[in-house]
Amino acid sequence: MRLDEDARDRVAAEFCWFAEILAIPDASLDASGWHARLQQILDESIEITIGDSDMEALETQWTQVLCGALQAFSQVNAIEPAVQRFVSSSSQQR
Repeated sequence: MRLDEDARDRVAAEFCWFAEILAIPDASLDASGWHARLQQILDESIEITIGDSDMEALETQWTQVLCGALQAFSQVNAIEPAVQRFVSSSSQQR
């Protein structure tokens, strides 16, 4: 699903926020609500279709499939340039 500009910027800001949380020692991702937000992005914006014959292999490759799907989502929606803008503006404010 393609995001409009506002939704793209919102997701980019959330990705930046998530990256900042990861940099905090002992930060709780559960408390941040990140898992719920990521699940919402997956539910609303990403569709993964898997054939019956691939279901068994999926158990060991789910992380790779998910990362690939998020990468494709980011590319299709030009998330990276928006993230770059947020990072750049954030570093200028410090």
